[in-house]
Amino acid sequence: MDLFKTIKDVYTKNKTNINDIDNWSNILLSRWFSYDRDNLIFLKNISKYLCVIKAEYYYYLLYFNITKKDKVPFLSQVKQEKKKESKLVDYIKEYFNWSERELKFNSNIINNMLLKEKYWLEELGIN
Repeated sequence: MDLFKTIKDVYTKNKTNINDIDNWSNILLSRWFSYDRDNLIFLKNISKYLCVIKAEYYYYLLYFNITKKDKVPFLSQVKQEKKKESKLVDYIKEYFNWSERELKFNSNIINNMLLKEKYWLEELGIN
């Protein structure tokens, strides 16, 4: 079961695979839904049934009673910035077999080289 997809499905009222639901996933779902203050009173009332009724029935209680929202609260994806590196930096990294950590450690030297990037590109024959 993909927890974040299931949370999104409950908030947007999309179909989800009920076969993957078990008591542990219901505990996790209840925990995530409790971050939204709109659901606290409802979750307080049904939490006593968590391990008493079947896991599918508890999931149905969650699904039909959580209010539909277009944007899922507390569930946003962090977008990674794609940093465009110079051909010179790529060449140096490959030549010395440096990792990202070593590249950061030596960034002082590399930044000084990038000031004269055109010279180094011609000198090293990088196109």
